[in-house]
Amino acid sequence: MQRLGDAFHIATDSVKVFAESFIRSHVMFQAAKSLEMISTSIKHVLHLPPFTVISMQPAYGRVVVLGSIYDSISLKLSPGEKVIAFVEQADGTEEIPDNLAGVVLAHEVP
Repeated sequence: MQRLGDAFHIATDSVKVFAESFIRSHVMFQAAKSLEMISTSIKHVLHLPPFTVISMQPAYGRVVVLGSIYDSISLKLSPGEKVIAFVEQADGTEEIPDNLAGVVLAHEVP
Protein backbone atom coordinates (compact mmCIF):
# COMPACT_ATOMS: atom_id res chain seq x y z
CA MET A 1 0.00 0.00 0.00
CA GLN A 2 2.73 2.45 0.99
CA ARG A 3 4.61 1.99 -2.31
CA LEU A 4 1.45 2.75 -4.24
CA GLY A 5 0.85 5.84 -2.09
CA ASP A 6 4.44 6.97 -2.68
CA ALA A 7 4.04 6.48 -6.43
CA PHE A 8 1.04 8.83 -6.43
CA HIS A 9 2.66 11.23 -3.93
CA ILE A 10 -0.01 10.60 -1.28
CA ALA A 11 0.86 11.45 2.33
CA THR A 12 1.83 8.46 4.48
CA ASP A 13 -0.87 9.25 7.06
CA SER A 14 -3.54 9.25 4.37
CA VAL A 15 -2.37 5.85 3.09
CA LYS A 16 -2.48 4.42 6.64
CA VAL A 17 -6.00 5.75 7.25
CA PHE A 18 -7.21 4.36 3.91
CA ALA A 19 -5.63 0.95 4.55
CA GLU A 20 -7.11 0.72 8.04
CA SER A 21 -10.57 1.73 6.86
CA PHE A 22 -10.35 -0.84 4.05
CA ILE A 23 -9.44 -3.60 6.52
CA ARG A 24 -12.08 -2.60 9.08
CA SER A 25 -14.82 -2.47 6.44
CA HIS A 26 -14.15 -6.05 5.30
CA VAL A 27 -16.75 -8.61 6.37
CA MET A 28 -14.09 -10.91 7.88
CA PHE A 29 -12.87 -8.16 10.20
CA GLN A 30 -16.43 -7.44 11.28
CA ALA A 31 -17.11 -11.15 11.85
CA ALA A 32 -13.92 -11.51 13.92
CA LYS A 33 -14.84 -8.51 16.10
CA SER A 34 -18.36 -9.89 16.59
CA LEU A 35 -17.01 -13.30 17.61
CA GLU A 36 -14.58 -11.63 19.99
CA MET A 37 -17.44 -9.78 21.70
CA ILE A 38 -19.52 -12.97 21.91
CA SER A 39 -16.58 -14.91 23.36
CA THR A 40 -15.99 -12.23 26.00
CA SER A 41 -19.68 -12.23 26.95
CA ILE A 42 -19.83 -16.03 27.21
CA LYS A 43 -16.74 -16.10 29.44
CA HIS A 44 -18.29 -13.46 31.68
CA VAL A 45 -21.67 -15.26 31.96
CA LEU A 46 -20.00 -18.62 32.68
CA HIS A 47 -17.56 -17.04 35.19
CA LEU A 48 -14.58 -18.23 33.17
CA PRO A 49 -11.15 -16.58 33.22
CA PRO A 50 -10.48 -14.09 30.41
CA PHE A 51 -7.70 -16.26 28.92
CA THR A 52 -7.69 -17.28 25.30
CA VAL A 53 -5.77 -20.45 24.53
CA ILE A 54 -3.84 -20.10 21.30
CA SER A 55 -2.12 -23.46 21.29
CA MET A 56 -3.17 -26.32 23.55
CA GLN A 57 0.07 -28.21 23.96
CA PRO A 58 1.81 -29.25 27.15
CA ALA A 59 4.35 -26.68 28.34
CA TYR A 60 7.02 -27.19 30.98
CA GLY A 61 9.42 -24.65 32.37
CA ARG A 62 10.30 -22.19 35.10
CA VAL A 63 7.51 -19.70 35.79
CA VAL A 64 8.53 -16.03 35.68
CA VAL A 65 6.75 -12.66 35.61
CA LEU A 66 7.99 -10.31 32.87
CA GLY A 67 7.17 -6.81 31.67
CA SER A 68 7.31 -7.88 28.02
CA ILE A 69 7.95 -11.01 25.98
CA TYR A 70 11.39 -9.77 24.96
CA ASP A 71 12.48 -9.54 28.62
CA SER A 72 12.85 -13.33 28.51
CA ILE A 73 15.90 -12.96 26.27
CA SER A 74 17.96 -11.46 29.11
CA LEU A 75 17.10 -14.22 31.64
CA LYS A 76 19.99 -16.30 32.95
CA LEU A 77 18.95 -19.83 31.92
CA SER A 78 20.69 -23.18 31.74
CA PRO A 79 21.17 -24.56 28.22
CA GLY A 80 17.84 -25.88 26.99
CA GLU A 81 15.90 -24.47 29.97
CA LYS A 82 12.44 -23.19 29.07
CA VAL A 83 10.28 -20.50 30.67
CA ILE A 84 6.54 -20.03 31.10
CA ALA A 85 6.12 -16.26 31.24
CA PHE A 86 3.32 -14.25 32.81
CA VAL A 87 3.65 -11.09 30.71
CA GLU A 88 2.34 -7.65 31.65
CA GLN A 89 2.32 -6.09 28.17
CA ALA A 90 2.26 -7.33 24.57
CA ASP A 91 0.89 -5.89 21.35
CA GLY A 92 0.54 -9.15 19.44
CA THR A 93 3.30 -8.51 16.92
CA GLU A 94 6.16 -10.00 18.96
CA GLU A 95 8.19 -12.96 17.79
CA ILE A 96 8.19 -15.60 20.52
CA PRO A 97 11.80 -16.27 21.65
CA ASP A 98 12.95 -19.90 21.60
CA ASN A 99 13.31 -20.04 25.39
CA LEU A 100 9.57 -19.47 25.96
CA ALA A 101 7.51 -22.62 26.41
CA GLY A 102 4.36 -20.66 27.23
CA VAL A 103 3.02 -17.12 27.58
CA VAL A 104 0.14 -15.89 29.74
CA LEU A 105 -0.84 -12.29 29.04
CA ALA A 106 -2.28 -9.93 31.64
CA HIS A 107 -4.67 -8.59 28.99
CA GLU A 108 -6.39 -9.59 25.76
CA VAL A 109 -4.29 -9.60 22.62
CA PRO A 110 -4.99 -6.35 20.76
